[in-house]
Amino acid sequence: MRSKRVTDVTEQMEHDVTSEDQKEDMGPGKYSGPFIPTGSTMFNLACSDSPFGGFIPGTIVHAVGDSSTGKTFQAYTMFAEINRVKEFDDYLLIHDDVERATDSINVPVLFGKSVAKRIQAPDYNKDGMPVYSDTIQDFYSNVWKLCEEGVPFVYVLDSLDSLTSDQELDRVEEMVSAHDKGKEAKGSFKAEKPKTLSEFLRVMKARLKETKSLLMIISQTRDNLEPMSHSKKTYTGGKALKFYCYHEYWLMHLGAEKSGDKTIGNKTRIRISKNRVTGKKREIDFSIFDSYGLDDIGSMVDWLVKENIWKKDGKHVIDAQLKGVQLQFRRGALIDKIEDDNLEDDLREFVGDEWKRIEDSLKLDRKRKYK
Repeated sequence: MRSKRVTDVTEQMEHDVTSEDQKEDMGPGKYSGPFIPTGSTMFNLACSDSPFGGFIPGTIVHAVGDSSTGKTFQAYTMFAEINRVKEFDDYLLIHDDVERATDSINVPVLFGKSVAKRIQAPDYNKDGMPVYSDTIQDFYSNVWKLCEEGVPFVYVLDSLDSLTSDQELDRVEEMVSAHDKGKEAKGSFKAEKPKTLSEFLRVMKARLKETKSLLMIISQTRDNLEPMSHSKKTYTGGKALKFYCYHEYWLMHLGAEKSGDKTIGNKTRIRISKNRVTGKKREIDFSIFDSYGLDDIGSMVDWLVKENIWKKDGKHVIDAQLKGVQLQFRRGALIDKIEDDNLEDDLREFVGDEWKRIEDSLKLDRKRKYK
């Protein structure tokens, strides 16, 4: 594993902060291109009001979640959906697997062989083995070099919490050296991440916009020890992440998916805490099955039932109409019917239309204050 010192890269980043950094941001309603799919139709809608994508190219998104809530799985499903959209054929898909989180995921089986071939590490050593970031400076350097190449990319840092810093490594070396000599180590262990992360994001946001790239930063939740806070959970990295990201969302574990007494997956809720595309803060639920992946169809069916668009009576879904055809099945059989008849796209469009109808109904029907 390499150990890089990238002072020169950091200095170059600071030097290149020009008027590009002060360009007008893409606010709500200013973006008209294709959205990057999130991996879930309901998540797309919650982010952008579009069933086909949720993230805007050229932005930063921040995913926060407890362990085993599907953060990495959602990121890989995003990669798989990007792989299906021709507008993103020239994008590099980079997974900075700091946690080595995909060792237990059968990527070719769950996401397809073409996706498995397309996903890259940030770098490779002379033997062709993947090299992931160790320090936050490694991460900065990797993203910066990609931007310098001018090729659009989607970069997933998994996760911020697992990165150390050059300064921390130096202090550890000093502490160990002092201990071996029978001396007391000077100084204390400080957190450089918030400060350096703020500098990096401030500089990088303009470069991401230039290449129309997406940077996803994954964080682990931590117990919030701030006595005046109303939130029980927080994350490392300071306030810069929330300030610079276009979307921030939290993944929460709702329970286990079971077959009899055997656990076969997890139920997850995503709550959007920041949305610079629509301004809306919505939450959606979906299930992730160990042998299948994210259940997009199931989440759409459940949402239609929850909103009383499709009626449910016990284990049966009744008055479920799609393309003018009435479908009356148990939930599982209904999902099978949609898959067997290739109705996924029709269902996605139908859900999108119903979402829009509901969102439009929430607007205040009042005289405009300003013309």
